[in-house]
Amino acid sequence: SVSQGGYIFTDESLNNKDLRVVRNSSRQTVLLYSFIDKNIIIITSNENTFSALLNKYLIGKMVK
Repeated sequence: SVSQGGYIFTDESLNNKDLRVVRNSSRQTVLLYSFIDKNIIIITSNENTFSALLNKYLIGKMVK
């Protein structure tokens, strides 16, 4: 983890995807992003939203 201007940047994983997470000094997530494939990045401020978008993407790939 790296601290920059009161924000903490960490590398984490969620649902087997690598994430970069930015938290404020209260450890609340303010931004997270992940490249889910070579053409798509998900950027959000909420882990639940990330999981929901990732699941929709994966389900869409299975349907094709």
